[in-house]
Amino acid sequence: HMNLALKSTLKKKGALIQSNATSRSSTDIPELMGYIESMHADFLRFGDLKEVIMKIKQNEQWVVGRRASNREFYALFDTKKTLAEVNETLKLINQQFFNSVFVD
Repeated sequence: HMNLALKSTLKKKGALIQSNATSRSSTDIPELMGYIESMHADFLRFGDLKEVIMKIKQNEQWVVGRRASNREFYALFDTKKTLAEVNETLKLINQQFFNSVFVD
């Protein structure tokens, strides 16, 4: 059983993270779900795996999956970002929303 919630764009460093319902990803939903299902299978196969990061080359997107205490979190970054920028944004998301679940 998987709960799916979609959240779109994030504000820059230091600003509150907010959603923007008009933002559209260039990766379609079935393709994105395929990536997420693959990451989920990896989490099940490798029990001690905590994070999976995947770069989609054709459109410069990142898909990130994190796992802690049998909970999983997935994020899609649909703008050109470096891996360091993706990690920094994930830290902000973790601090603001998941601090008690995903401990760095």
